[in-house]
Amino acid sequence: MTKAEILKTLDNFVDGFHKCDLERVIAMFAENGTAEHWTMDKLEGRKAIREQMQHFFNPEAGTIHWDIERVDIDEATNVAWSIWVMTVTKDGKSSQMHGCDTFEFDKQGLIARNAVYMKTNQPLVTLK
Repeated sequence: MTKAEILKTLDNFVDGFHKCDLERVIAMFAENGTAEHWTMDKLEGRKAIREQMQHFFNPEAGTIHWDIERVDIDEATNVAWSIWVMTVTKDGKSSQMHGCDTFEFDKQGLIARNAVYMKTNQPLVTLK
């Protein structure tokens, strides 16, 4: 993938969260793709990723907004790193997390592996 293709894919990924479009985000994963979360959970396959992520896409449970600070891309290996600030808002209360996602893409441009690393110094607003 080219740098431009990877950037477009990452923009689409973030926009899917902002627009609360679970199916759009899930479709970006390879059928056997993995998602590794800050909780140490490793989800394998679209079905498992969908089940775990669906609570992020319930507007009544709160909203998520990502501000992307930096993206680094290695075109030779189809890997990207995204540094971000995520704001979770529920019932008028917000909390922020800072983190980094790694994305590994397969030959079809789908996410083969996504790993999330984050930190925060405040209680988190939960999306459940």
